[in-house]
Amino acid sequence: MAKQGGKESTTLKDKVKQLFRPKPSRVVTSGIHGKDTREEITCTPELLKEIGPESPLTNRLKALREFGDVVASRLLEDNAVEALWLNISDLLDPQASAEARHVALRFVQSLILGQYDRLGIMRAHFFRVVRHHQVFEDIPERLEVFKALSDNGKDITNFEEETGPFLLEWMPDAVSYGRTFEFMTLMVNVIKFNSSFLDEEIVAGLVRHTCNVCNQANSEEEIEASLRVLDAVVCYSCLPSESLYQFITTLCRTINVDKFCQTSWKLMRNLLGTHLGHSSIYTMCTILQDSHNRSDHQLLRGAVFYVGMSLWGAGRVNSLRLTPTSVLPSFLQALSSNNTIVAYEVVLIIHRLIKKYGKDLQQVTWEILTDILEALLKYIQTSPGASESLLLNFHAVLSTVEFLHENKCFNGSSERLFGIIEKFANKRPESSVLLLVSYRAQSIHPAKDSWILNLQNLMDKYFRYELRTPIRIKVLDVLSAVLSSTRHLYEENLIEGVVIPQLGQIADDPDVEVRNVAVQLLMDLAQTCNTERCLDILAIIEKVISRPMDTKKPLPTTPEGAPEAKPAAVDDSQLADIQTAVRGLIELFQTKLYRLPSAHACQVYDMLIGHVQSHYQHHYTAHTACQIRLEVFTCLLHLRADPLHRLGLPDKDGNYKFTAYITCDMKYLFISLS
Repeated sequence: MAKQGGKESTTLKDKVKQLFRPKPSRVVTSGIHGKDTREEITCTPELLKEIGPESPLTNRLKALREFGDVVASRLLEDNAVEALWLNISDLLDPQASAEARHVALRFVQSLILGQYDRLGIMRAHFFRVVRHHQVFEDIPERLEVFKALSDNGKDITNFEEETGPFLLEWMPDAVSYGRTFEFMTLMVNVIKFNSSFLDEEIVAGLVRHTCNVCNQANSEEEIEASLRVLDAVVCYSCLPSESLYQFITTLCRTINVDKFCQTSWKLMRNLLGTHLGHSSIYTMCTILQDSHNRSDHQLLRGAVFYVGMSLWGAGRVNSLRLTPTSVLPSFLQALSSNNTIVAYEVVLIIHRLIKKYGKDLQQVTWEILTDILEALLKYIQTSPGASESLLLNFHAVLSTVEFLHENKCFNGSSERLFGIIEKFANKRPESSVLLLVSYRAQSIHPAKDSWILNLQNLMDKYFRYELRTPIRIKVLDVLSAVLSSTRHLYEENLIEGVVIPQLGQIADDPDVEVRNVAVQLLMDLAQTCNTERCLDILAIIEKVISRPMDTKKPLPTTPEGAPEAKPAAVDDSQLADIQTAVRGLIELFQTKLYRLPSAHACQVYDMLIGHVQSHYQHHYTAHTACQIRLEVFTCLLHLRADPLHRLGLPDKDGNYKFTAYITCDMKYLFISLS
């Protein structure tokens, strides 16, 4: 059997050589592929019989496989294509075996490739063969035949009007079979080179199927091919308005894929530059406003990105004549999705807008931006899943707006801006809260309703419950300024309602800087206070100077026989408030000595004496303690009494001035004459 098969094979090869006899004297030229210098060969009756229905199927298929390479590389005589087709067409019957159909289709492909420029009207016939051969498992072979017939989609001569409907009806089957990439590549060329033959409804259908493929793609290759088709539609055809929504929703999703981010943005930018640009922006705004899209976070994020980037981004589309005011309400609607991805994109886009055009934005735009900032703040505060990057960028937006406010370039509501900052104050940087305190301080004066209550609230938020030193000191500065400007009318109310409740326990405050500033404020207030409230202030100061001044740390234990450890250094910085208080008391004594009620001076004197006595009782030896004692003794040693036993102190020139309100008896006890 093997020997007989070999003999048949040899005979077949000989037949091929004999059947395709060249015509040496004839050279054929071609129009499309240029000059064809191949020798023309003759298709003999023996060959036609070998591949025709008269021969056994096995022989036919074997011959077609052998002849395929020949017809692909050699030039046939006139009408040979028609003759060959007539003898193999029966193999494409749906009832024929799959092998027969596939071999026949591959032979047709080879025939088309080899005789491309001489097909003539057979092009239209072969097209109809491909179109009407509705066998699903033959799709790969049909696709290859059509690619050969159309030069991979570039040339659809003789079947121009039928190509569009054919591709539209064939596309679902090609995609289902898994030939998406090849089919999409073919479609790109058809659209690029033959868009004038594609009717609007055909383009709409192709776009619809392409978008579905892109949205349901299982591989990056399919997404890439789909985007190339959509790009070809925008660049070489005319996108139907009915396809705009699906086209845009597809791009809004692909922008979320890192690999296709730039491609998607380029495609969208091309679309926005067409006559559909404004319609595209409107479509994306409707997407953002549609409540049915609340759960489609990728879609919303993409729409926010495209709208913002096209109107005020680095690659803005100059042909679009839209203001931020027209699109920002849609961003606000998108935030109702309560999703971190959407919120993050909104933050990035509005930050870009504010940085780039903030100083030029009008009040109405700032109102909408403030609404967005309030919505973002609410989401951040109520959503434990808010990302760190969202928080950082939200802070950056607030800082940018604050910068505009400081430079008088903010045209929005300052009250609403600082209301947002106040709700977020515990997470804002010190500089931001300091700006907030300064703004709130502007409304604390008698001309404003409930101004003392506002001062109390300010002290509660940013002094009592705040830990950051600069902020607490800033609030004390505000309190000091209010006292200086209003105490001649409201001293009693301020001391009773604000000073004593807020500073009554200042001696126990752990922050020495805050204690020091607060003590100085109290001493300044006591200088001008001539009511009984002065004694309340002195009571607070007495708590401060009564604090222990032994700041040495406990000595570390040492092993037996080891050298004795040196005492720890004294931290004098912790005594700064006590030193400030004592110096303030000395100055206050020098002032109150000549004023009524004299009980204030007597109280100060007793406090100074008691404080010095405590130094000796507790053996305070710190450097600051020594300075305090020196200053107190210096003041006391300057005291003099005149012949009337009136006490006095020297002025700057050394001249003594004696008080009319306090005298001393022979035991040097102060007696008030008031």
